[in-house]
This record gives sequence, structure tokens and C-alpha cells, in this order.
Amino acid sequence: MRINDSFTTDSVGQKEAVPLLLIFCAAFGLFSLDWFNGLPAGGVPSVGAERVLAGDLPYRDFWTMYAPGHFYLLALVYRLFGTTYLVESVAATVFCATTTCLCYWLARNLGSKRLLALGCAAVFLAAMHNKGYHKNLGSYPSASLFLLLELNCLVLHYKTGRRNWLLGAGLAVGTVVIFKHDVGAYTAIATVLGLLVFHFVKRFRTNARESLTSLLLKIVLYSVAAAVIVLPVLLYFSWLTWPDMVRNLVTFPLGDFPFSRPESYPGLLPLNLWDKSRVQTMENVCRYLVFALPFLWFLLGIVTIGLAIQQRRPEIAALATTFCAAYAFHYWAAHVQINTHIISMSVYGALLGALFWQFAQTAYNIQPTMVRRFLAIGVAMVWLLSLAAAPGYKRWVARNKPVAKLTLPKVAGVKVPVEDARNLTNLAEFVNATIPPDQPIFIGVHRHDIVVFGDVMAYFILNRRSATRYQELHPAITDTAPIQREIINDLERQKLPLLILKQVFPDDVLDAVKQDFLKNLPNIGATELDRYIREHYVEVRRFGLSQVWMRKELIAKSEHKLH
Repeated sequence: MRINDSFTTDSVGQKEAVPLLLIFCAAFGLFSLDWFNGLPAGGVPSVGAERVLAGDLPYRDFWTMYAPGHFYLLALVYRLFGTTYLVESVAATVFCATTTCLCYWLARNLGSKRLLALGCAAVFLAAMHNKGYHKNLGSYPSASLFLLLELNCLVLHYKTGRRNWLLGAGLAVGTVVIFKHDVGAYTAIATVLGLLVFHFVKRFRTNARESLTSLLLKIVLYSVAAAVIVLPVLLYFSWLTWPDMVRNLVTFPLGDFPFSRPESYPGLLPLNLWDKSRVQTMENVCRYLVFALPFLWFLLGIVTIGLAIQQRRPEIAALATTFCAAYAFHYWAAHVQINTHIISMSVYGALLGALFWQFAQTAYNIQPTMVRRFLAIGVAMVWLLSLAAAPGYKRWVARNKPVAKLTLPKVAGVKVPVEDARNLTNLAEFVNATIPPDQPIFIGVHRHDIVVFGDVMAYFILNRRSATRYQELHPAITDTAPIQREIINDLERQKLPLLILKQVFPDDVLDAVKQDFLKNLPNIGATELDRYIREHYVEVRRFGLSQVWMRKELIAKSEHKLH
């Protein structure tokens, strides 16, 4: 049984080449606007990829809670094209533009008209641009490409009944796992749930019964295909990095991580949108819509499952189950940290809306009248404008602010505020004049008893290696005593001549955050690293928020030579 007998798999490849090319060019053009527009937050992929190029292994040689795939992908890109931010940004743009095309292709495979499929692609594009993950080649741009590829293969499996598409879906989800293991797990579980629903509906609601053996064969085929990709990577890193990999990828994410990154996920009620400032009110409205609209499509997806079972449409029920289950997993994870999950939730919401629209037309003969078309277009435009509001407002606010282009080799041409450019340039010049080019450094924060985030990107900008395993300062990790002792041992063993501390938050804010964290994280609050730094180092210069500290005995030797 097909979703739409008049829409064959061949027609997608034959008739959609031009639209796909135009979508790719449009997405590439939009994302390229940010190539030189400010530095991206984070820096974890960039620095991790450089460490991989230097021969380091994730988990064993540097701490990370991310799957290893994107470090090696970016390392390959650096090896081929050079280690610069522009290279990474262009590569991320290619991935995100390709994924936008896959989103359009997926909606077309569901049977959607071109305008509706274009709307689904636009939702992904706008959500990605809203969160800024298109600026660097982190775990999500690469994972999202293979996620959409998996869903496409899954749709084509239900559409044609051919198991080779299920094999392709398994290979794709296995690739998702090595780039972003949580997203891969959500997708795999949701896919298997869809297969179970398909079997149930076909076995008990239709005349074309499916045997239990057939169901088990599908699940085994999908699982084995995923394992072909995942197991070699898992065994390799387990052999070389055990038990660090388990602590980083499993123990910490399931233990302290939810309490170290608490985010206020906006509820649907009460609204609380009004503010004295009209700008703030509009921001509240847009933020509300960004979270509320996907949730409404999720509820519509649950309705679709029930109606598809009633109408004996196993393929519709299965796909709606997969999309709803995956949305639910991301919704649950977003209460810990919103970041990439709202992008996935937006995409699943758009796909559920497209699936319901197509199902309503074929099952209930509900024709797309002019009023319904205008209503659908209006909802889509409101959704897209809500997603585009935040980055659009930032551009509008920044349009008259003076900027300067950085001249530092790895970030040359990137435009940042004039003061930031001056401070970064002066900081780099001071560091290069003070220590040898191959000398590692440590970039921390002015207080390590409570960590919110660190400046990993500074290692990349200054072209310096991290002196410790912990270039990424993470709450509930680098503010604990055992990890601080490990960092101290690294600094003392190397007699590190220079370190940089960055002060982003005032002490009163950090004290409030610390008190909140201590409710669920009693092991944080270690002061050993701060005491060590103040015993062995002294602040010598400041460049904006960055404080440069030098080892006391080196300063004493310099003063002795002068005398």
C-alpha cells in the first residue's frame, strides 16, 4: 500500500532537480551571509578537530561529551583545505544547504505539493539559522543531514515496500549515531516503534496480513545495518579510551549533566507575553510561537495516528508514530538543553503537518480550497517570521555599530566590534611575544568554583594548544575537586609560563548560580585551581575581558636579569 499511488519514487529524481538546485543555492546564499559576520560561540568542534589532527583521541586525550564523528570530519576538511574558520564555515554551509534539500525531498516523498514541501524546507532553514548552528561544522549539521536521509529512506520503504530502503535507513541512522549519539538513539527507537505500528495495523486492520517473522526480519535488517556503522567505531574507541568514553558519553549525560545545564523551557500556559517594551513583547510572542507551533503539530500527529488506524492506512500510521515519537524524545531532551532539539522539533512538526494535510486529502477527500490554502500559507509565514525574528533583530541592531575585520590568520576577515578586534589582536600579539609558538596555554575563567562556560574558541583564534585535557570548561566537571587536581598536575608538570582567565559574569551572578547548582550538584564548588593559580601566577595584563597571568618565578627571573 502506497502513500500516493500517483507519485512514484522515480518522479522525485526526474522532476525535482531544478527545485532542489534552487533550494540549495538559496540556502547556501542565506547561510553564507554569516561567514564573516562575527565569531561563532563554542569552538569545541574546531579545537577538537585540531587535536585529532595532532594525534589526540577524544575521551582519552581531551574531554568531550560529544560523539567523535564530527571531530574527524572537520579534521579531514582542515587537512584538505586548511585550518581556518572560513573553511569550517563554508563546509557547514554545504552540509546545512544539502540538508535543506533533503527536507524538501522528504516532504515530496510524503506526497506533498511543491509549495508545502518548500515550506517544510524553509522551516528547517529558518530554525537552523535561528540557532546559529550553521556557522561551524559541529555535531548537529552533520547529524541532521544523515537524519533527514534516514527519514527519506524510511518513507520510501513504506512507499514501495522494498527492504533495501530499510537497509539504507539503518546505515543512515548508524551514521547519525557516530555524529550525535542521542539524536541517533531517538531516531532508531522512533523508527522501530513505527515498524511495530505498521505491523499492528496491517495485521489486525487490513486484509493484507503481515507475519511476525516479516516484522522481526525488518527490525533485524534495520538494526544490523546500523550496527555495521556503529560497532567498528564503538569497538575502536572502547579499546583505546575505555573507561573515559563511558564516563563522558554515558555516565555524565545520564547523571549530573541535566542539573548542570538547566534551561527554562517555555510552557504553553500561562502566556505571560505582555511587556512594557513593545520590542520585548514581540520577542516574547515570537519565542512562544517557535515552541508552541511544533507542539500543536505534534498533537495533530497523534490525531493522525488514530485516523490512519481507523482508515486502515498502516504506512501513514507508522510514519506519524515515528515522527511523533522522535518529537517526544527531543521535547523531553529540550527541557535539559534547548539548543539543537528545537530544530529537530520544528522539522518533525512541519513533517507531521504535511503528512496530515496529504492524508486528509486522500482519505477524506478534503480538497485544498482557496481559503484553506491561504490559511496554511498564513500559518507558515507566521511560523517562519517567528523563527527569523531573533537573528533579523540582531542584524538590525548591529547595522550601525562600528566593526573591524580581524587580521589574525585563522579568523582573517571576520567582522567583530572594534573594541573586540583591538583586544583580540593585542592579546595575540602579547602572547606571541611572550612565549614560543609551540608553547601550550591554559584558558580558564576568573573563578573555577562555579563554571558556566569557557572560551574554547580562544585556543583556535590564538593558534595555541591546550595544556590540559579540559579545553572545554563544563559545569559539574571542571568545578569539581578531582578534575581541578588533574588540571593542576598538568600545569605544574609543564611549569606553564602563561595562562589566560576570562571574566564574563560578575561575582554576584556567579554566586547566585552556584547556590542554585549546589542544590543538585553537591560536588561542585572546588577552589583548589583558583588557589593554585593565585599562589603561582600573577596578573600582568588585561585585554578587555581577558586577564593574562604569568608564573611568578619567571617574573622574578626577568626582574633579576634587568637588575
